[in-house]
Amino acid sequence: MDKNWQTEIKRSLDYAGTSGVLIQPEVDKIVAEIIEYKNPLRQNIPRKQRNSDSWLLNRRSAAAANTVAQWVSDLTEPTVDRSANARVTFQFRTLLARGKVTRFAQDAGRSYIDVLSEEIEARARAFKDMEETAMFYGVTANLEPDGLTTLIAGAQIIEAGGTLGGDAMTLTKVDETIDQCAGSPDVMVTSKSGRRQLNALLQADQRFVNTTEVAGGFRVLSYDDIPVFASTNVLNTFHFDGTQTVGATGDTSHLFVVDTSEFWVGYMNDVTVSPLSKTSSQFDQFDIYSDTAYVMRSTIHHSMLVGFNA
Repeated sequence: MDKNWQTEIKRSLDYAGTSGVLIQPEVDKIVAEIIEYKNPLRQNIPRKQRNSDSWLLNRRSAAAANTVAQWVSDLTEPTVDRSANARVTFQFRTLLARGKVTRFAQDAGRSYIDVLSEEIEARARAFKDMEETAMFYGVTANLEPDGLTTLIAGAQIIEAGGTLGGDAMTLTKVDETIDQCAGSPDVMVTSKSGRRQLNALLQADQRFVNTTEVAGGFRVLSYDDIPVFASTNVLNTFHFDGTQTVGATGDTSHLFVVDTSEFWVGYMNDVTVSPLSKTSSQFDQFDIYSDTAYVMRSTIHHSMLVGFNA
């Protein structure tokens, strides 16, 4: 049975009595739980706080391959080169959802806390979808933090094929996408359709369809010992022109392979609920907001499969 979030919210709103005033720590906690409820992906991507307007890190580029280490003869000096560090900035962006509780709804027979709890729950779920969509497709030009389709680039993008309009997903291409990652990726994310295709390919290849338990107590499909998360916010509507994914006018999707030791959600303010001052007799308002950025320390520890038909 689903958890009754309205009861939880009403209990937190009524924490200090029957005044209807938002009790900040209690309401924030409940709203965060709503966003994480039945959302294993959010619970398995690390979240780290930093008090700044952006997340700054130094990204190291390796020295030339033939100068990292060398076999030398006695008394021979090695060829010397050095790595370089570039300052990379991930700007925090604000995601804001505003709700209203109308005077008419309050006067129609239900209490203020009843109406308010329903509105907070609905806004929290919409907030979750917007946050997750930005993690995949965010672009700073749209006032969003850059998402995975922007942060993963170059050789880390694997194409399902070169056919205009896309190709079928194959295990060979899935394996190539995983192999393209340095280190040990520990998260795969695709659409629900992508997960079904991967499941069908495993069965057709007479492989065991394994599941694994992840943070939050969820059991999800696993491939090559990597948990596979399905998200309704990974779209199935991209057009593939044979060389890259362009526009939301087709039927191809994405599969992301991520190493969470090198990718995390940075935030200045985590999910917060704030009541607004009353400016009209017609309604009361509140905001739900957070300031976040998607931080990628290393670009070679992640990859993305594009151009497979959903």
